[in-house]
Amino acid sequence: RNFYGYIGYESGSTGKVTVDGIGSIWMTRNWLYIGDVSSGRLNVTGGGKVSNPIGYIGYKPGSTGEVTVNGIGSTWTKRWDLHVGYEGNGTLEITDDGLVGVAATLTIDYGSDGNGFISMGGGGMLALHSDEDASASLGDFLELISGSDAIYFWNDSALNWADITNATLNEDYTLSFL
Repeated sequence: RNFYGYIGYESGSTGKVTVDGIGSIWMTRNWLYIGDVSSGRLNVTGGGKVSNPIGYIGYKPGSTGEVTVNGIGSTWTKRWDLHVGYEGNGTLEITDDGLVGVAATLTIDYGSDGNGFISMGGGGMLALHSDEDASASLGDFLELISGSDAIYFWNDSALNWADITNATLNEDYTLSFL
């Protein structure tokens, strides 16, 4: 547990943190930066848990942040916001029943310059807060996201990542209101 978290803080540095296994927990009381000025990577696997109020993946120009949340019970939850590709390059991959939860605002590719995206596959879950049921359509769900709609899903028939806006409800993804 710490006040702030930085992975890849100093210019020219590379940082990597892995939170792996049931009972492995990392909590910050404030912001968590993955790729603040340079390169940072966070892996949450095997039932590990990360929790913080606000997260930035690829914070400042020239930075690169990468996050993987993979496996049953693996979670990264934010009590407020998550920014993927804020001013730097940011990628978030949620796979194999991993869960990322955002209680306030999810922003993807803040500057709309193509430097932030989310990839989901194998039952990966992205939970966004809403007072209204947004599971009726993909459009309703995407309205909850600021910035771009740069979410990709694994398309088994194409054996490649596909743009979520071209997905078919109940075939390629499931929306659930909790």
